[in-house]
Amino acid sequence: MVIQLLLPNECACPAITHLQIKKTLDCKQVRVTCFPESEIAFPGIYVLKADGEVICSGILSFASEPDPLRMRILTISEQQPADNDPVPALINLTPYVFDQTIKFAEQRVPHRINITLQADWLQQCAGILDLGPNIATQFPMGMINSLNATFGECVHQTRKSGYTVMDSSFTQIAPPSTGILNVYPTLETVRVGQTSAQIKRYWFTCAWNIAWEYEQKRVEKLSFDLPFCPVGEYEESLHMKAEDVESLPGFNLSDATLRHLWADIVTQALNTIKETLCEKYCTTVSFSVPFHIAASLRLQQSVQFSYGAQTICGRVSSVNCILDEGSKEYAELSISVVPTWLNQWKNTHYTLKDLIDASPIEGLTEKELSEKTAIAEIAIENDAISQLEELASKNFAHMRDVDEFLDAHPTRIFIRLKDLRTKRHLAHTLVGSLKSDLLEQII
Repeated sequence: MVIQLLLPNECACPAITHLQIKKTLDCKQVRVTCFPESEIAFPGIYVLKADGEVICSGILSFASEPDPLRMRILTISEQQPADNDPVPALINLTPYVFDQTIKFAEQRVPHRINITLQADWLQQCAGILDLGPNIATQFPMGMINSLNATFGECVHQTRKSGYTVMDSSFTQIAPPSTGILNVYPTLETVRVGQTSAQIKRYWFTCAWNIAWEYEQKRVEKLSFDLPFCPVGEYEESLHMKAEDVESLPGFNLSDATLRHLWADIVTQALNTIKETLCEKYCTTVSFSVPFHIAASLRLQQSVQFSYGAQTICGRVSSVNCILDEGSKEYAELSISVVPTWLNQWKNTHYTLKDLIDASPIEGLTEKELSEKTAIAEIAIENDAISQLEELASKNFAHMRDVDEFLDAHPTRIFIRLKDLRTKRHLAHTLVGSLKSDLLEQII
C-alpha cells in the first residue's frame, strides 16, 4: 500500500515511517511521523491518500520540531463533512472482518431511571387596585367620616418595592339620609364653656389607587420513574433542565405553576433522554478490518457484518488505524449496536399520566392581585367617634379651643401592604407517573 501526504503546496511529503488515523466522537485526528521538508507548517488543507485514493483531509493542528534523525510528528485535524454531504449507504463489512478479533463489551444497565426535570421562568404580573372601599369599611359607620374638613397625613407602609400609589384623594359628599335616627349625622353637639355648640361632621368618598408589579423567579421540578431494561441490575438518576418553556403554547408570564404544560415538557424531554440513553447503553462491538477499509469510514456511518447466524448492525464509533514499516495493514474498528430490547424501549411511547403536588405553591398564584392578598393592615386614628369622645372628656372655654384640638388630632389613615416578593426564588415540586402504549399499562 502506497501512502502519500499531500501538503497544501501540492507537494508530497516523502518517507512516511508511521501513520496513525484515530477517529472518535470526541476527536478526529491523523498522526503522521515522516521526514518532511525543513518548512512544513503551510496554511491550508493536508490530504492523505492510500493507493491514490483520498482517505482523509484536514488542517495541520500540530507539528513537532525535528528530532536528531529529522523526523517530525504532524497532527492533522480532519475536516467535518458538510451538512449537505450525502450520508454513505450501509456498508457490509462481512468480507473484511477478522472473525477471531470480534469482541463484545460487557455493560451493566439499570432497570429503572428516576428522572427529575427542572423548569425555570420569571413570573410577571401587573395591575391596579382601588383600596377606597377597603378603607371605608374600617370606619365605625362603614363610610369615611371625620370632624376635620381635610385629612392628616395618610401613611402607606411597605418594606419592599412592588407598589406605586397613583391616587390618594378624598372628596366631600352629602351623606345618605335614612329619615330615621339620623344615622349619618352632619352636625355634632359639643360643650363649650357653659353652653353647647355644634360642629360639622364631614363625609367622604376615597379614591386610593395603587399600581402593583410582581416579578418572581420560579423553579418547578417534576420527578417520575422511567422503566428501562427488564433485566437491569440497579436504579439510576437523571437530572435535566427543560429548555425554552416560555416558547411552549399555553405559557403565560403570569403562570405560578407549569402544571398545564408538563405533559408537553415531558414528551419533548423524553425524546432527548431516549437518544442520550441509547448512545450510553449501546453495546460496543470491536473487531479488526484491513487498513484501507477502516481509513475511509466516517464516524456514525452505518455498517453491518455477519456473526454466525446473526447480522450485527451498528454505527461506527471509533477508528484506530496504525501503519508502521513492516506491520500488518489492518485497523481496529468499534461500532455501537442497539440491542433488540433497547430498540423496543426507544420505540415505546410514554405520556404523563398523573401529577401530585409534593410541596405547596408559594407566592402570587392568581393572575390578578386581590385587595385581600395585598393588604396587611388598615388602621384608622382619630375617627369622628373617637374625636367626639375626646371632646366630651375635656372642657373648652372657647370655640377656637375646639378647632385647635381638632387640628392637633386629625383623622389619619395607616395602610401597610404585604411584600409582593418574599424570596429570591420560589420552588415547587411535583411527582408524576407515566403511561406507556405498551399493553396500555401504568408504569
